[in-house]
Amino acid sequence: MTSPFVALLLAGLLFGPPAGGGAQESDFVISNVSDKVIVVHDRTVGESQLAINSERGIVVFDTLWSNIPARGYRAAIAEALGRDDFAYTINTVERLDLLGGNETYADTTIIAQENFRHLISRERVDAELKRLIEMWRWKEDVSRERLPTHERGSAAEKNEIAWMNTCKRRAEELEQGFSLRMPDLYYKDRLTLDLGDLTLELYYFGRAGFDAITVAVVPE
Repeated sequence: MTSPFVALLLAGLLFGPPAGGGAQESDFVISNVSDKVIVVHDRTVGESQLAINSERGIVVFDTLWSNIPARGYRAAIAEALGRDDFAYTINTVERLDLLGGNETYADTTIIAQENFRHLISRERVDAELKRLIEMWRWKEDVSRERLPTHERGSAAEKNEIAWMNTCKRRAEELEQGFSLRMPDLYYKDRLTLDLGDLTLELYYFGRAGFDAITVAVVPE
């Protein structure tokens, strides 16, 4: 999921324009960052997920806001890479709309910085989840009120309808598919994962809006 709070650095790799075939008969588009790294983008929700295709399994970063979209992204990643052996899930920050689909990756080792477990409490999750759902419901209502101001049949009207539906969908998916699954493994300052053909290094970035930010580096 694209976010200003997701600090993900892939040393030596530059993001370019989408390469490789977009998923056929699907809303997902695959961008090849390198022969080992892909970004899966869903045009219907405007979000993305990054995955590393390593010898020891697939590594994904963050799990979106709910298990409902997370399952779709996981299937798209598996199809794009031609495999379904997911090894690690990295929670890069303790932001609820980036970890609500953790249960979808329950068969992997979920990793986060150690501050994560002290910051994610049931009380905080309940309050924050309620706030997120209310926010998306409010945005849906504002969009619905704005809809009559657009010329019927215009591009502006179509865009407004699409946005209104996105807000409605986001609220529903948070209500129906969010799950609180905590990470399995925590690191303090740095963690190195041997992926066979690649090395993944995780660093604690410090506090920048959130307090458990992970930066990922692939030295190769």
